[in-house]
Amino acid sequence: TANIAGKTMHFLVEPAAFPAVFRYGIKDLSMSPAIADFSASFFGMSKQGLSIFDAAARKQNMEALHNHFVKPQGLQDLTKSAQNFILEQVDTLLGTSTNTTTLDLYNVVRKTIFYATLKVAISESESVVNDDFIALFECFDKAIPKAFAGLPIQYVAPESYKAREQLVQILQSKDMEPSKYLKERRKFLSEKGMSQDDMARDNLLWVWGAGTNFIPSQFWHIYFIISNKDDALKGIRKEVDEIIAQRGHDDFDGTFTPEELNRMVGLESAFKESNRLTMTNRV
Repeated sequence: TANIAGKTMHFLVEPAAFPAVFRYGIKDLSMSPAIADFSASFFGMSKQGLSIFDAAARKQNMEALHNHFVKPQGLQDLTKSAQNFILEQVDTLLGTSTNTTTLDLYNVVRKTIFYATLKVAISESESVVNDDFIALFECFDKAIPKAFAGLPIQYVAPESYKAREQLVQILQSKDMEPSKYLKERRKFLSEKGMSQDDMARDNLLWVWGAGTNFIPSQFWHIYFIISNKDDALKGIRKEVDEIIAQRGHDDFDGTFTPEELNRMVGLESAFKESNRLTMTNRV
């Protein structure tokens, strides 16, 4: 707990304490004001665009989006697409390696997750899914500490600002064929009055969220599993093999349904433990 600018701030970094916070009540705890300022500074979203997810409209609109995309068939389609793109990218990386090649685990995870996210959430178009897009994104991402500090990145991080505006242009390009997910999300946001420019910045926010959350969490997840070959890796392989056998090897296409993934308790346990050991949590 700290007193910052005359206000008492509580920073919660221990997941074990979360239940106590929820029992106490969290209706007065909200990151919306901070996120709104950050989104305006970092992504350049307008007040009109941000108003769709402000305190008054956030719950209703977020629930509507959530209910639309996680309904059984929608969730299964997204899960299957993501797994297919991950397999495709891994095959590509492995296909360019040789027996004497040492692949850097973090870079493999980074590129695989980033490309899969782009293809599922944004587009399969070559104008988006390429190394130049990743390079622009990484240049843009360097400005995050300054954006969180509330500084205008166009002045304090001009190269990052330039990269961001190039990314926004790409995401609005007519050459880009939107994914099914993006088409439906744009339709929803358009009906709520969001402009094309703000929708492109909203898309960039989703890409950024995937990069800052999924890539580090999946890296540590895989790292800890392969580091524990005699216990975790063997146990998880056995779990996966049993599910494949139940479905039938001839019917297995390399992807798992949400129900099958939910039955992988060892995999889930390893993921939660790797997060506990490595990730900073906050409310």
